[in-house]
Amino acid sequence: MPSQPLQISGGLHWRNSIPKEIDDNKTQKDVAQVLSVLLIIIMI
Repeated sequence: MPSQPLQISGGLHWRNSIPKEIDDNKTQKDVAQVLSVLLIIIMI
């Protein structure tokens, strides 16, 4: 069941599982997710 929403979200939600410490602030969490994805894309 949890894998369905992850795919629907695109790929940011799977990142959400990693940084649980940032869950306190949703804004910081979203920023961290975007930065993480961007970093991964840049590295590749």
